[in-house]
Amino acid sequence: MTTLQAYAAQSSVSYGEISEERFAEIVRGDAPTQSEKVSVCQGLTEMHAASINQNSANELAAELGMTRAALEARCQELCGVAMGAHAFPAELPVPPVWLGDT
Repeated sequence: MTTLQAYAAQSSVSYGEISEERFAEIVRGDAPTQSEKVSVCQGLTEMHAASINQNSANELAAELGMTRAALEARCQELCGVAMGAHAFPAELPVPPVWLGDT
């Protein structure tokens, strides 16, 4: 699976399927419909931009023929936040200490 396919798959989770071709067109600059925008933003913001073993944002930018800076700027333009802003945190906070029934 390519990085583009992975982002398009994440974009299709909650708000309807979007093809990798359409995802790429929108990220490269095509105007999305409102439902497409929500889907694309789900993929761009819920996927980690970087993880321990790969830099997904760099890989996606390369597959799209864009620079990382242009990809980040397009994410800000479409979604109003940085890539990976809504991804599951890599490090979870320490749970509170249970003090019992005191």
